[in-house]
Amino acid sequence: MSTPTSTTPRPSVIQLAIKEKAALYAAYIPLFTEGGIFIPTARPYKLGDEIFMLISLMDDPTKMPVAAYAVLAGVMFRNQGDPVLNLSNPAGLPPELQRLGLDVARDLNNERLDQMHDPEIASRIASYELAFRMQSAAPELIDLSDETQDTIDAYGINRKEPEIQASRGGGPGQYKQFATNCLLARRLVE
Repeated sequence: MSTPTSTTPRPSVIQLAIKEKAALYAAYIPLFTEGGIFIPTARPYKLGDEIFMLISLMDDPTKMPVAAYAVLAGVMFRNQGDPVLNLSNPAGLPPELQRLGLDVARDLNNERLDQMHDPEIASRIASYELAFRMQSAAPELIDLSDETQDTIDAYGINRKEPEIQASRGGGPGQYKQFATNCLLARRLVE
């Protein structure tokens, strides 16, 4: 007898204990119609991934089960090649054409919003626009050519790599990659 297999990975369960009201308020995301909370996690999630949580709040130690979907996901900078995958348009798709396609999608969504008066549609429109602005700004973010040599030196991007000890992890280029990621993080904050 064979065991059925699934092509989709089993969702994980995140256990979250919020011990102070200030932490709950800081994690709250009012952008969504029914609200949402920001949960930092080491596991990478993609938009739309199903997430199950067991949440306990400061006033009640009972773990409350919550099913949700990932609606915001961070992007890890890659160690080789382009720091962010799929940032550039595919060959033959100029930015103007991409903008035109997004305008058509926005117009269709606006028509549907006018018909249905569903605030989730307004959230979707805002999400598409935000994603486009972020995608448009990212190439400038990862282009370090306008940084001064003093800044590059201060972050240690071009410093000589030390000899790698057999007892520690890493590999060639780890110091440069870490220094570059620190500079990119600073640029993100700015």
